[in-house]
Amino acid sequence: MTEKTFTRREVLKQGAVAAGTATLSAWLPRKTWAAKPRITVWTIGFFNPKADEIVQQQFAEFAKQANAEVNVVIVPGPQITRKLQTAVEGGAPPDLSMIYDADTQYYRSIGQLHEVTDIVGEMKKEPEGLFPPSLVAVEHEGKAFGVPLTLSPWPLHWRKDLLEQAGLDYPKDIFEFVEVCKKVQKPPYLYGAGFCLGRALDGSDNIQNLLWLFGGWMTKDEQTLTIDSPGTIEGLKFINKMYNEDKIIPPGAIGWDDSGNNKAYQSKQAAFICNPTSVYSYLSINDPDLMGKTGLSPIPPGPAGSYSLIDTWAYGAFTKTKELNLVKDAIMWMMQPDRYAQLIEGAGGRAVPVYRRLTKDPFWQERPVFNEFLKMPEYGFTVGAKSPPTPATAEVVDSFILSDMVQEVLVRGVDPAEAAKKAQERAQAIFDRHYKRG
Repeated sequence: MTEKTFTRREVLKQGAVAAGTATLSAWLPRKTWAAKPRITVWTIGFFNPKADEIVQQQFAEFAKQANAEVNVVIVPGPQITRKLQTAVEGGAPPDLSMIYDADTQYYRSIGQLHEVTDIVGEMKKEPEGLFPPSLVAVEHEGKAFGVPLTLSPWPLHWRKDLLEQAGLDYPKDIFEFVEVCKKVQKPPYLYGAGFCLGRALDGSDNIQNLLWLFGGWMTKDEQTLTIDSPGTIEGLKFINKMYNEDKIIPPGAIGWDDSGNNKAYQSKQAAFICNPTSVYSYLSINDPDLMGKTGLSPIPPGPAGSYSLIDTWAYGAFTKTKELNLVKDAIMWMMQPDRYAQLIEGAGGRAVPVYRRLTKDPFWQERPVFNEFLKMPEYGFTVGAKSPPTPATAEVVDSFILSDMVQEVLVRGVDPAEAAKKAQERAQAIFDRHYKRG
């Protein structure tokens, strides 16, 4: 085949000008061939048809500029983690995919991801830089193995109208939260707290956030587990009380998948849920009235303090790809700040942009509902909390050990101390294997 050499800047220059001034300037040389190269991209659905359309349109524009074929597959968020695991195990991952938080470190550890330090380095040069949690999820020993795409704080979505009708203010702490839930709920039609307690990532994340309020941390440091702790035990007692005594959590929450809490709020069957703003984004398209009645606030503090979860979705370039340079071109095209802002804003507040300066755009500043939400990336905790995401913590989370621990207490009546001990033992086996102990 005939081949010619040119730079990425030459390939994408026209598209960068169309989107605004290109600030990612370190385009590296690459080769292209007369035959069109082809890559497959997996991206999550944004629970917002407009955002999904923007993703497809932007990749289509890139394909045209690069004279390439780009096959974009939109995978529902709850399914992409398992779908990627199956694809990697079968030796056929996509060329490029969105990857959930600590899973980036897992795939890095088993040699599945290309290093992309050059791209992340250029992103860091943007005025005001990147939010720190976005880098924690993708960097290892000073190198980047994923490109941070979105930051997803986990605020409480809450029904302002229900609290106003009951003459109540937003709860000052987690114990007052329980009392507020009791006063506004009308089971079985409306429950106060739509916490996901099922064997799902949302279950693991909701449970972690609740345990943190009582000092129940998964880890002490990168290699030390602390699931079996007084904080975890107290947190389990509190969750059990909410579920079995106060009955403010729907009975079916122990069987929910990642969409269970979304559906509960969207169908007005829960007054509060703890979830990324995929729900708010959904309402902006499908139920503007409920959106207007929705507040976004950090989860109220517990005895150990105020802690909010935040996760990072990243682009990962898999080592199986035969078109690495094209994959890198595609990432840089999507992450060009002006073009990237179109997607983030088109998603209706689905996530916080990784570029700090973009939060000062009118879209965010003209909507008071985002005031507290935009602060969360500055103080939010990632999965694992006391240590950066690691392959070991990723496996613990993906194994639903925390969900199983909670269900032991809620459904089987196991003593919280015994449940915490059993969960620690299961997780310890994973950590020992990763750190080659025992």
